[in-house]
Amino acid sequence: MTTTLPTGKTRSWFEEPGATAASLRQAVAGRTKPDGDATKQLDGSAPPPAAVARQTEPQAAVPRKATAVLPHEGSTGRHLLSFAVRGQRARLVVSAVVGLLATVFGFVVPLAGMVLAIAIAADNRDAVPYLAGALVGLLALQLLTTAVVERGLLTLTDGAQDRLESAIWQRLLSLPATFFRDYPLRRLMGFSGGVGQLRGLLGSGGLTAALHAVFALVAIALLALLDPWLAVAAVGIFGLVLGAMLWLSVRQQRHDTEVLSAVDDVQAAVYPAMLGIDDVRAFGAQSYVVGRWSKAFRSQKRSDDAGLRYAEIASALAVACYPALLAVLLPMASGLGFTGQWTVVMVAMTLNLTATRLQGALVGLFAIGPVHARLAPVLTTRPETPARPTPLPAARGAVELCDVSFRYPGQTRDLLTDISLRIEPGEFVALIGASGAGKSTLLRLMLGLDRTERGSVLVDGVDVNTCDVDDLRTRIGYVAQDATLMRGTLAEVICGAADEVDLDLAQRAAEQAQLGDVVAALPMGLHTQVTDGESGLSGGQVQRLLLARALAKRPSVLLLDEATSALDAAAQELVRCAVDDLRLTRVVVAHRLSTIRSADRIAVLEHGRIADLGTFAELSGHSTAFARLVGSARRLD
Repeated sequence: MTTTLPTGKTRSWFEEPGATAASLRQAVAGRTKPDGDATKQLDGSAPPPAAVARQTEPQAAVPRKATAVLPHEGSTGRHLLSFAVRGQRARLVVSAVVGLLATVFGFVVPLAGMVLAIAIAADNRDAVPYLAGALVGLLALQLLTTAVVERGLLTLTDGAQDRLESAIWQRLLSLPATFFRDYPLRRLMGFSGGVGQLRGLLGSGGLTAALHAVFALVAIALLALLDPWLAVAAVGIFGLVLGAMLWLSVRQQRHDTEVLSAVDDVQAAVYPAMLGIDDVRAFGAQSYVVGRWSKAFRSQKRSDDAGLRYAEIASALAVACYPALLAVLLPMASGLGFTGQWTVVMVAMTLNLTATRLQGALVGLFAIGPVHARLAPVLTTRPETPARPTPLPAARGAVELCDVSFRYPGQTRDLLTDISLRIEPGEFVALIGASGAGKSTLLRLMLGLDRTERGSVLVDGVDVNTCDVDDLRTRIGYVAQDATLMRGTLAEVICGAADEVDLDLAQRAAEQAQLGDVVAALPMGLHTQVTDGESGLSGGQVQRLLLARALAKRPSVLLLDEATSALDAAAQELVRCAVDDLRLTRVVVAHRLSTIRSADRIAVLEHGRIADLGTFAELSGHSTAFARLVGSARRLD
């Protein structure tokens, strides 16, 4: 989403590392259609009535960042729990105190009912109205305190869930691009699934069970007042049941860990197939995909069934706690009269309810371990932005590379070596070189998507490794070589997922990208829907839409990685002239002679170094590398 900052700038999420993960992008099969008259809905459906097309609705307001951010340090289960309930301790204390009152009323109300029954049997008409009124009042207080406790715990649990889940998602999306390259798709899917599972475990009744455990202690204390040996017997039986449930939960945890791994395999078998469904059908690989899914699902099912068997035994033990307590305690309380036996029954009911709640809580508690281990890479990896970022000055569009060297993890040789280049505000620099020379990587370094091995990249005088990368990317427009469209209307795609889509801004950006005629030809105009994967636009139209998305940010620096390769020469020239009028700092990976010729300066990359740097006229006379690359570019034109 985009959020307006105090300075009036906006920030967009298109450059988040999650959106640039190579493993995810490679799984997406781009599907476009040849140029034609785009007069239908992009998903092929009939256009809605014109009246609908004229409507503009604001998008759901979603904050740019989570309201609570996980600290850089501290990722143990204890830290996460403390983070989740931060600011909620007062509510927890109030719920515990009111819960104790509800427990007391739970014992007093039956006793009051018994006293009323005795008064009625004795025909004590003077006392009956008062006793009946007292009973109604006590019952109302019991219901009120119980409702307050349940509501308080529900609010507390929901708050902890929302706080923790949003913070973990924010952490995941703020991790560096190297994180997403280091893990296969199945692990990335597992990270996203782990966030949802952690939310579910927080809501599995743990807080309610803890409160009921306090109630159980109160019940045992009341029993001890009647007869200490009754309390000892109750604690012994309850302890045996609880110990057995603990052992069963530990056994179940082992199978839950296997289930989590199997779920990742199931998702990894299905998700890429759905993204590349055309390739699956073209190669007749449906049976292969189904076979992979079936194998992974059977493994998940076996582990799941084994864990469920232990859960069923634990549930049976929790249910058996009540009759076991009655069978032992009632004979021991035979000499205490009706009041003592009634107290034993109430204590047994309380302990049985506690055992039932604890059984569910134990399952959730022991499941947190595997889920926490699953999320450990997310929690322990440092985000892109440092804890104390260097503030950026006013945007000017100055970019400088100082002795930059870079290599991808696991490589022994540098991809880029000692690159030094100063780009003045408003300058147009073209990067040319053979495939694999490091041109795209150089743009990623400027954007802060990758980190230098040595040297530094400065934007407006600030090292991109020390600043807030979100703020950095508000002033940089970027069109990647393999960028994809987001889902939504054309206006939403161009503006980003802002709280409100600025139609004027979207229209202006579309016209700057020479997409105005395409938008005008659509019955729905900027309200035309772009669906996942199948955009319905031609390759050239997609590139112009991506360019419009970059220009809508009103950047001071524009980075283009073969962003107009699908356009013909005439269309590319129109786009170039329109962008020229914006007077942006531009760094363009270029292969066409027309683009190279129009640049203020040209940097020739060869073997990871800048072999030559100068204007077209300067390089034409003496650079053999430049002459060779220009010959290839001339053939493209």
